[in-house]
This record gives sequence, C-alpha cells and structure tokens, in this order.
Amino acid sequence: MTRHHWAIGCAVLGLLLWSAPSLACLDTTALKESILSQLHTVTACIETERKATPTLAGKLRLNFTISPSNAVTESKSTSGDDLPASLLDCANEATLQWRFPSVLGIAHVRYPVSLEPTGDSERQKGGSP
Repeated sequence: MTRHHWAIGCAVLGLLLWSAPSLACLDTTALKESILSQLHTVTACIETERKATPTLAGKLRLNFTISPSNAVTESKSTSGDDLPASLLDCANEATLQWRFPSVLGIAHVRYPVSLEPTGDSERQKGGSP
C-alpha cells in the first residue's frame, strides 16, 4: 500500500511548496489534483521495484521544479530509508514527464510518498493474512 501525505508551505494541504520570490502562490487544490492524476507513473516505478524486493518500504520524497511553461524541469527524488537508486531514478524520469496548471513563475515542490510492505510481505514477516 502506498500512502500520500499533504503538508504545505504555501497554503495548507500536505505537500511542501516553496517558490521563487516572484511567485505568489499556486492554486494548491489544482496542484494536488494534478499530482494525484499523474502519480500513477511513480506508482508504476514502485510496483516494478517490488517485483525484485517484495518487502520494499520507506519514504520516497519527490522534489521537483515546475517552470512557467507548466512542465517539470528538474526532479531529484530522495529517501532517508535507503530505497534503491533504480527506484529514485525511475521516479525522477516519471516526474519529468508531468505537466501542471498555470504557474506564475518557478515553483519547487516536495511531495512525500510512504511505501508500506504489500500484504504478501506482511504475511512473510508473520503478520496475519
């Protein structure tokens, strides 16, 4: 199961958003909806990695920059939980394909994704079926 957290620096929701001084504030509702509608590309990376590592768990932080052209121009996924480099690379590639609603400058976004073991993995660790 994958959980998404919302914490915001520009408004209130749970993703962290900061921007260049020229940017007032994005429509955070539209931003959230846009991220959620495109997150399946990162979820595909997670599922691919789970085939090799069924017990994959930890926090993946998607850090990306949205340009005035509404495209992601920079992506640097990180993890404090030692997630595989191949997952971080795949998440970066996926995020670079994302597009967003109108931006009035440059916006930097940090979006955390929690990876939890799948049901099968929990059974392997002695959890209930």
